[in-house]
Amino acid sequence: SASYTGFINGDDVGGLTSPVVFSTLAGASSPVGAYAITASSAVSNNYTITYEAGSLQITKASLTVTADNQNILTGAAIPPLTYTISGFVNGEGTSAVQGTPTLNTSATALSSAGLYPIAIEMGTLAATNYEFTSFVGGTITLRPRATADNVLTLSLDQSSMTEGGSVTATITRSWVTDQALIGS
Repeated sequence: SASYTGFINGDDVGGLTSPVVFSTLAGASSPVGAYAITASSAVSNNYTITYEAGSLQITKASLTVTADNQNILTGAAIPPLTYTISGFVNGEGTSAVQGTPTLNTSATALSSAGLYPIAIEMGTLAATNYEFTSFVGGTITLRPRATADNVLTLSLDQSSMTEGGSVTATITRSWVTDQALIGS
């Protein structure tokens, strides 16, 4: 916004016969930096107009780096950990970023079934027009493999029906994992 000084006797910017025109070399897709703002074109019959340049500062946009969740069977090698970067502006994408974040997990091919966090940090990420303001961890879900010891079995033991009536059935379910009966 512009400010005006020097008006007297209740005059204001509305008394200019031509308004001030502002210009800058900065545009919507300009890189981070300081840009001069110049004023010109104002005309008044009662005042001599002088201009003082202003400045526009374009700052870095914020990016979020998120570890991608993984869904893996136990015993399988942990695949390379991946990530997604969001928050790009002006049609830019990952080509505006150099380097990679650091991703770590405690999950291994020998880990038991369960949930394992994926930690994510700055690593070597760099970008001219962006700053990395948020790092969101992910999760590795290790699912058990189907083996003779961890298969869920549902079986229909007996059923009967009377004409015009309803079906009566007995269903037994059981499953075993790590050599222990879990339910029936």
